[in-house]
Amino acid sequence: MPPEFSFEKELITAGEMEELKSEKKIPTRYRTLFWRADLSPATQELIKDWARWRIYPITLKDNRRTLHDHRDRLMRDIREAGRLVKTDPQLVRRFREALLKEVQARAVELLAPDMNFHVRLQGVLILGGLTLMEEDSSNNIREEAYTPAAEPLRTVITDPNPHEAFQGLKIAACRGLTRILLIGTLRSDAQKTQIARDLIAQLNDPSSHVWYQSRLCETLGAINLEISADNRREPLILDSLSRVAADKQRDLCV
Repeated sequence: MPPEFSFEKELITAGEMEELKSEKKIPTRYRTLFWRADLSPATQELIKDWARWRIYPITLKDNRRTLHDHRDRLMRDIREAGRLVKTDPQLVRRFREALLKEVQARAVELLAPDMNFHVRLQGVLILGGLTLMEEDSSNNIREEAYTPAAEPLRTVITDPNPHEAFQGLKIAACRGLTRILLIGTLRSDAQKTQIARDLIAQLNDPSSHVWYQSRLCETLGAINLEISADNRREPLILDSLSRVAADKQRDLCV
């Protein structure tokens, strides 16, 4: 078992949590302001405190058995942001952009190499599940993933940690990245090319678990890119997936 499973780095203390609760009154202040998509300077400061209050407890050892509950409460708050002003989608978008920018910054802290493995997994799941806009058929709005989260997920996939357990993190990162590629707004062909080359490098690693290889292929297939946006100008995704399909040494599950 890698040492990361026993790491216990905590980003907040019980005293700091009590300060956010009692002195700054985060639990009683944020909800209505979030529902109204209030973009005042005071709310922007509140967003920073709220993000710490929701995300940092994930790092506490005493919460190890309830990590999913903390993540669920965070995601619920995000889903409900702007609920009272749905008739103004642009206001909701601007508010959520500010909200998710802060959430991403705090979630990335959970990915640090000195964090417990389970904490890092929650960080990956948070980033991969962020939604900028909820589906709203009455206003002709489709669900939209938070595209900036693609970059930290890519860094998880390229992490050189050799232990097989960490491929679990990478599988979760692939799932989140696939979601962003399918319902996000990633338009840069240069960024798509970099992601594709990173995925292919992982796919060509003979030590990659078969489940991880399968997820890598799925994510590659979600990239809308015919020709690479670099000096090579090649159909790298099609070529890579074709080689995988023709490789008789690969597991059939791939």
